[in-house]
Amino acid sequence: MTDGPIVLKGPRLARALRRLAAALLASRANASFFDVRSAAGHLAHAQDEVAFDHSTGLPTYESWARLRADWQLAHEAASNERQQALRGLPAPRLGDLEVSVRSADKRSRRLHAALDKVAANGRLLRLRVDLTLDRRVDDSELLDLLFPAADLPAELLLLRVANSGGVREVERVSICAVDAFVDIESSNEPALAPLALSLAAPGAVALSLSTQLCAVDVTPGDNDLLGDEPSPDARAVRARLGTVALPQRLYRDRKLVVNAVAAPLMAEHARARGAQTVFYRVETP
Repeated sequence: MTDGPIVLKGPRLARALRRLAAALLASRANASFFDVRSAAGHLAHAQDEVAFDHSTGLPTYESWARLRADWQLAHEAASNERQQALRGLPAPRLGDLEVSVRSADKRSRRLHAALDKVAANGRLLRLRVDLTLDRRVDDSELLDLLFPAADLPAELLLLRVANSGGVREVERVSICAVDAFVDIESSNEPALAPLALSLAAPGAVALSLSTQLCAVDVTPGDNDLLGDEPSPDARAVRARLGTVALPQRLYRDRKLVVNAVAAPLMAEHARARGAQTVFYRVETP
């Protein structure tokens, strides 16, 4: 497999998008995750061709940027049925921050911040942070802090935020991601088969959703059937979690949406890893 994007078009694209949309809707992703219903709605209206990242099997950032441009055009002049349908959807969220104030005084604000981001490789990220900021730090500065940090592991994100100017306290950070999609046809059509999921069976369809959470009130653990090999920096931070300096602890999890072909293969992988993985079934259209 090359490192470049996999460009699908015509009937092969239509089938891949139908399966991805179906898997997103079957994932039961809650508010901790990117809005998968909106994402599925936009995918249903993609046309011409779509580039998928080879490492994730998901539409690239550039593909989502085109979908956002289509949405904007539809709001300027809805001249056909597709554009009218797009007007009924919220805008694709490429890097959007929402901030709610939990409490405030003269010197600080306790905030809940949620950032939705499409990563360069197509991962759909929702980063959520509960923190206390100095009054002088405004929301635009918070976006500048969180947007580039959203691609970090949760423990490094925690450290990045906690050590930033104007941050008084960090209670929790989480990164929930739709991070891999497999769609392998039994024909000679191009396959979406990211190496992370280790699926090569013709007819397999699977979608991966991961959770990383660092919080003061979480029970630490690793229930990710893919495991991980933390970088030296991440390993050093993990060694300090649960201490006075870093009272937060780390929990990792992953759930999968699988069709009839992928289900037994991924279940065996979970058993070998000792993970109590939640599987959701999807009928592949």
